[in-house]
Amino acid sequence: MVVGIVGRPRVGKTVVAQLLANVVGATQFGEAVYMSDSDTSVYLNNARYRFSDLPEDYDEQVRELVEKDVPNSSIKRLFVQPFGPEVKVGVIGGFLSDICLTHDIMIKAAKAFSDKFVVMDVNAKQGTGNYLELMDACNVVIAVGMCDNYIFDMLTEYDKDIESNRVLAYKHLYLINRYDDKMKNIKVFDKALKCGQRPLHTLAYNPALKKVIMNGEYRKLQSSLRICHPELEAPTKSAIEVLQHLYDTKTKKIIKPYGEWL
Repeated sequence: MVVGIVGRPRVGKTVVAQLLANVVGATQFGEAVYMSDSDTSVYLNNARYRFSDLPEDYDEQVRELVEKDVPNSSIKRLFVQPFGPEVKVGVIGGFLSDICLTHDIMIKAAKAFSDKFVVMDVNAKQGTGNYLELMDACNVVIAVGMCDNYIFDMLTEYDKDIESNRVLAYKHLYLINRYDDKMKNIKVFDKALKCGQRPLHTLAYNPALKKVIMNGEYRKLQSSLRICHPELEAPTKSAIEVLQHLYDTKTKKIIKPYGEWL
C-alpha cells in the first residue's frame, strides 16, 4: 500500500509519516519504505551516507531510471536502511534539482516496492511538480492538520481540492496532529471535526516521540515501539488505528492490536 502524507508546513506531517513507517516496521507485517520530496539527509547520516557520496551526474542517472524500462532492483538501490532492516529510506528528497523528476522517481519507486508499506512524505502542493500524478500513485492520502484555528482552513481547502480533482476524490482521510481530548468540550471545534467530508483520526502530542525523532534516534524508536514502551503508547495506538482503517475489513483483520506482537 502506498500512503501519501500531505499538509501545510509545520503541522508535524513528517512526524506522522515517520511514526506510521516505524510502527509498521517494528510491530506489524514487515518492511516499510519511507520517501520524501524534501531533504532526507538526517536519515542518511544515520546510515553513514553523505551527500558527497552521490555522483555529480545524479540527476542524469535518476532521469535514466525514470525514462527507461529498468528492473526494480535498479530503483531499489536508491534506498538505504539507516535505522535497521525494517525501514528503507529513499536517497531522493532534496538531492535532485528538478521537483518533477523527484516526483517521477518517487512514483516509480512506489511501484518497485508495491509489496511493501510505502509512505510518501509530500511537501509540494497542488500545482507544484507532478503533484497530482504523485497523489494518483497513492492508495490513500492523509491530510495532516493541527489542533488549532487553522483546522477550519485545512478542512475547507482539502474538501475543495477533493471536489475539483477526480484524482483526489476517493482516497483522502484527515488526521489531526497534537490533538487534546479537552478540545471535545469546545463546541466550535466539535463542529469542525464533523464538517469534513472524509474519515478523521487524531494523534495526541507526545514529547517522547518528538524527542527521539528530532534527535534522529530511530534505532531507539524502533526498539521502544517493539517493546511497547509506555511513553509511546498513545501515539502507537493512534498509528495502529490509522493502519486498521487502511487494512482491516469486517471479515479480515490484518493489523495486530496494540501489544499483540509481543
